[in-house]
Amino acid sequence: MEVRIADSVSAHIVDGALAYTPRFVLSGPFVAVGAYTDMQEKERERASTFGSAQWLWSEDDDLRFRLADRELHSLCLYLPPANVASDPSVSGWERVRRITGRLQTTADANFSVPQTNRCWIAPGATHLICLRSSAPPPDASSFRLSVAPDVDLLFTQGHLVGWLLGDPARYLTADWEMPVSEAPAEATRSLLALTLVMTMSPAVEAIEDGDPEAWRRLRGLAEELRAVGEDRRRAEILQATVDRLVEWHES
Repeated sequence: MEVRIADSVSAHIVDGALAYTPRFVLSGPFVAVGAYTDMQEKERERASTFGSAQWLWSEDDDLRFRLADRELHSLCLYLPPANVASDPSVSGWERVRRITGRLQTTADANFSVPQTNRCWIAPGATHLICLRSSAPPPDASSFRLSVAPDVDLLFTQGHLVGWLLGDPARYLTADWEMPVSEAPAEATRSLLALTLVMTMSPAVEAIEDGDPEAWRRLRGLAEELRAVGEDRRRAEILQATVDRLVEWHES
């Protein structure tokens, strides 16, 4: 099957998804799928790969392909700033067909993959769906390409339009470290959903404008996170994110 991943770049879907464990780096926020363990290693990877990358002032997702065989090698997908609370055209991606594989480009030149700009947080943060504003609603041509555990690239009418992360709480990290191996508590998933809502538009704008209800919700979330007893490492990651937001707007 041939698809288009950028305006002028085509790729084939081949067997074999990436085996790397995703990392949902909340301090980014972004989803990293690759062998690198810090930013320096990520930068050194560019010498043996090509594709799309976030350069200075650019707003691109990173999809890197090996020069040796033009197959997908790593991804870094950036979480968009806007939360769409209720949009059937976004949530409909839950129900499209899913296939497993990776991409192999038809050429080895660098290109640009614009970041998505709207995010749908499923109830309880069971998954995140991130799309470009130009993405049409899913139709019979739409499918999810599972390129790594719980990481799907979304295609419609043969074009890449977004991505999906399943069970984001499971892969939650503060930085480049691997996520904890234990499954997240159900409470952690709910708290992650609240944290994402409060750190994205339109809630961030309400906080910046001094809306008393938004501030009450943010401070209440901070207190709730400090009181969490189970799944403490993930709770600390969420707490640090919320505390930074409080400190930023109070300074």
